[in-house]
Amino acid sequence: MNGKGFVVPPGGGPVLSMAPGRSAALKLVSGETAGSIMLFEETVPSGVGTNFHLHRDSDEDGAIDEMRHRHGLEIVGPPPF
Repeated sequence: MNGKGFVVPPGGGPVLSMAPGRSAALKLVSGETAGSIMLFEETVPSGVGTNFHLHRDSDEDGAIDEMRHRHGLEIVGPPPF
């Protein structure tokens, strides 16, 4: 890593197809951060969760940045707070 910042836009970066309708866009991988972090943006279909799993040599953190759902042919965002 050269110490300079960079921007990976939403949906940008290499994409892993994990299951039908489920993908992860890689933002940072361990090789770019001297093994310190991996960051990805995951798209998950409604009603789908992640199975319980354990990371023995790393921590995991998560955040919900945006929720959208499909209503007919229209993609709808969350209601205003």
